[in-house]
Amino acid sequence: MNDTSAQPVRFGRWFEEFSVGQRFRTDGRTITDADIVLFAGLIGANNPQFLDEEYAAASAFGGRVAPGPLALSIGLASTEPLITGTLLALLGVDGVRYHGPVRPGDTIHNEIAVAETRATSRPDRGTIRLDNRIVNQRGETVLTFQHTLLVKKRPH
Repeated sequence: MNDTSAQPVRFGRWFEEFSVGQRFRTDGRTITDADIVLFAGLIGANNPQFLDEEYAAASAFGGRVAPGPLALSIGLASTEPLITGTLLALLGVDGVRYHGPVRPGDTIHNEIAVAETRATSRPDRGTIRLDNRIVNQRGETVLTFQHTLLVKKRPH
């Protein structure tokens, strides 16, 4: 029973199923202390603003915050359900702007808008550009960015 044509249980959208102006909202993701410590350790971000509560309490933020790339990584990964099984490549990430801190205990979600779709010279694929706005539980925008994906077209 090795049917390689079977789709994954969760399957994303084909290129043709995206249209400019479509909007999506992801589920929330609560940022834990463990997320921050593990991510900071993984990337070597040993800044006391991320790891030392006493230091961070006296900082301009008044407490610990997550490294910016943690929220960006979660934001990128949050679009995965849209393109599971159809993604060919991440082509680029642009316009990354941090608008506010992400703190331990914050719950963030991604508000996604399809900004552009473009067929490529190859008939089996196209590109989509997504505008992303990462928002915390208070409705505050903490991060914005765009990313461009190469996505499969529906097989004929």
